[in-house]
Parts: sequence; C-alpha cells; structure tokens
Amino acid sequence: MLKVSIIIPVYNAEEYLDECLTGVLKNEGDEFEVIVIDDGSTDKSQQILKHYAKQDSRIKLITKKNTGASDTRNIGIEQAQGTYICFVDADDLVMPNMIETLLNEIKDADVCVGRKIRWNQIKEFSRTDSWEPFRGTKEELKKDLRPYRRSMRGATGRLYKKEIIQKYRIRFLEKYNYAEDMHFNYEYFSHVEKVCFADPVVYTYRIHNPDSLSSKNAPFFLKQWEMEIHCIDKAFEDS
Repeated sequence: MLKVSIIIPVYNAEEYLDECLTGVLKNEGDEFEVIVIDDGSTDKSQQILKHYAKQDSRIKLITKKNTGASDTRNIGIEQAQGTYICFVDADDLVMPNMIETLLNEIKDADVCVGRKIRWNQIKEFSRTDSWEPFRGTKEELKKDLRPYRRSMRGATGRLYKKEIIQKYRIRFLEKYNYAEDMHFNYEYFSHVEKVCFADPVVYTYRIHNPDSLSSKNAPFFLKQWEMEIHCIDKAFEDS
C-alpha cells in the first residue's frame, strides 16, 4: 500500500518545475506517488511534466482545462491512493528527505507539519519557521496556538490523513481566491485529536510574484485575519 500521495497542481510553472520535481523525486523509495495535475497550462509546463512522467513511474500525470488551484487540488485528493496526502506547489522547493522525515515524525498524530523556509525573492530575504516542536492533543495546542498560526495558513509540506479528509469531505473551497489553504487546514483540524509540529526543515515556500496576494499588504491581510479568526473559532469550538 502506498503511504503518501504528493499532489502538485501546475499552471504555467515552466520556470520552476525542474527544481520542484527534482527535489520531490530525490525522496527515496516507492512508498509514495506523485500526482501532478496540469491545470490548462499555456507554456511548456506540460512538455516538462510528460518528460518527467516517462522517466519516473511514481509520477501520475493528469491534464485538464484551467479551473484554478482549489479545484485542481480537489481532483488530486480524489485520485490519491496513499494513506497520507501531502500538497506541494509547483514553484516551491522540497527537501530530498521530506517524505521520510514526515513519516518518521507523525507517529500516532493525525497531522504532521514540517518546518518551512519562507523565501521572498522579491524582497531578497528568507525566514525559517521559529516555533518550538510540538506533539500533543488539539486541546493542548489551543492553549498556545499563537506561535503556530502562520503555519496554519498554508497546506504544503505536511502530512494529512486521507481517511479524515474523505470521511468529512474536506475540500478546498473554489469560491475563494484567498485563504483557501487556511480554511482547509482549520476544517481539517476540527476533526483531529493529535497534532505534530516537527523540527526538521522539509520545505521552501517561494514568493516570487509581486502581483500575488501573498506579497501584498492590506486589504488582503485584513481579509485573511478576519477569515483566520472565524476558522479558529470553528476548529476549536469544542476544545
């Protein structure tokens, strides 16, 4: 049985795909599959993906019309065969031991969040998650959630149990063009018991588009903050 399904939505990412896929495929073993979904790219992304799919049998390539990242990830969830699901963005970087590290760390937890480097190429600086490693119940996490909240806003570089995602029909909301990752996370956390924030760095999140929401200030961050408060209340209402 496959342990991990890595889901990578791709849209016009030709500049970054080689780095991303090389890092993913350097993870050793055949206990994971790589579901790469071309979301109607108009550049050379599809040619690059076909090349990698021919070279490595762990890659499952899906092509479709452009419908956006949320729908694309949801298609990946439906196709996933692994016990765990891990999301990767096509313009990010993956450590060559990410899968092994996360599988070793998750143990009896329902989710394992790996430490991440946030690399801002626009402003030319990087920052590594500075929270302390955590392993415990959702109730224990609620008591000191603040250091971990930034990591709850993204869905990449971590393991989710497919069983929980499918049981509660947790999906990325296509109606939003912001905070969809955060909504997914807190919806997932509302159904877990044990949580792990692991120490090793496993992922580099690349910020490179000056027009992206994540590189802007208000009003995006005001909307994000309001959504975050709503999501936290929902996820921890019974804790």
